[in-house]
Amino acid sequence: MKNKIFTLFLFVIVLININIVYAEEDFNAEDVIRSQFEKIDFSDINVEMQKINEKYKLPELSPQSIWEMFKGGNEASFNSVIETIKNYFFKEIKQQLLVFTRIFILTLLAVLIIKIQEAFNSKVSDIVFKIIYLTLMAFIIQSLSIGLKTAADAINYMINFMLVLWPVLITLMVSLGHVVSSTLFDPLLVGGSQFVSQAINFTVLPLFFTSGILQVVDYLSEEISISKLAKLVRNFGAFILGICFTVFSGITILRGTAGSVADGVALRTGKFLTKGFLPVIGSMLSDAFDTILGCTLVVKNAVGIFGLLTLFFICTLPALKLIVMIFMYKIAGAFLQPIDNNRISPLMFSVSGVLTYIMAAILAVGVMLFITLTIILISGNATVMFR
Repeated sequence: MKNKIFTLFLFVIVLININIVYAEEDFNAEDVIRSQFEKIDFSDINVEMQKINEKYKLPELSPQSIWEMFKGGNEASFNSVIETIKNYFFKEIKQQLLVFTRIFILTLLAVLIIKIQEAFNSKVSDIVFKIIYLTLMAFIIQSLSIGLKTAADAINYMINFMLVLWPVLITLMVSLGHVVSSTLFDPLLVGGSQFVSQAINFTVLPLFFTSGILQVVDYLSEEISISKLAKLVRNFGAFILGICFTVFSGITILRGTAGSVADGVALRTGKFLTKGFLPVIGSMLSDAFDTILGCTLVVKNAVGIFGLLTLFFICTLPALKLIVMIFMYKIAGAFLQPIDNNRISPLMFSVSGVLTYIMAAILAVGVMLFITLTIILISGNATVMFR
């Protein structure tokens, strides 16, 4: 009896001295998100962003700033985006006005020589016209070269940026359980992006540039016409551009959707097995898994939106430069039409058409990468939804 009382007394003492541990009720998801941002290696992205900022003078952009902006509704970041576009646009107008002032003066001289030639039928005036026209050709070809370099640089910046963004996104996709999607996306997008960039830089853009030179040469002489050849070269470049865009986008959409469904089913199966075989602890692990998964999803979306915004700038700013050049040529052609004898004015409109096709190449690559990145974000969110 005494032993039982003593044992009961010891048991009560032990119970009294047990420290009761409560679960932390206030789970700070922001700390988890910040911790994940700190653990991700953004060094390659930062190096590439430094090059892009030197070229286009972009506002301060980073995945962390995107998360802070959407979390706190920072209007200053949005205003900086508008300010960047406005400053770049007006800077290009000032630069192109200087170039087009020279072209316009030479064009007026050429038109004046044409009128003299028509009035006096002088061979000397014809020679002077050809000299002025050759000088005008040099300025126009230089302008086309600027447009070509603008497009090539923009495409290279977009491709290089995506190549350093892919590893971060693929890593985050794997951490979210997107094993199938990441396996499909990694070789497909990297290889596809390289193929498209090489095809456009070394095939499509040179074809458009060659078409522009042929159109300029076509207006040099009234006896020889190569306008059909110029049109054929231009249409061939547009055909290759359309094929690249269609094939790449179609494969990416189909493969990405299939991967997200497979990953979603795998995640759902894993959660079911965890809860089924570990009734108490499994439920706790499943809830903790959902929390970490949600925080990782926020990080991935922030990185993805950062990529979308950067692509938007790299694509939009060079396109704005080309738009300014296109309208300058159209305005010059419109003003010259009443006094021209259909030799200079049609040339201005033809050059603006070539620049429009070059701009279309930039927009095609930008839209293609934009769609691809959006599909990665949607497929990742769909995987979490399917789970």
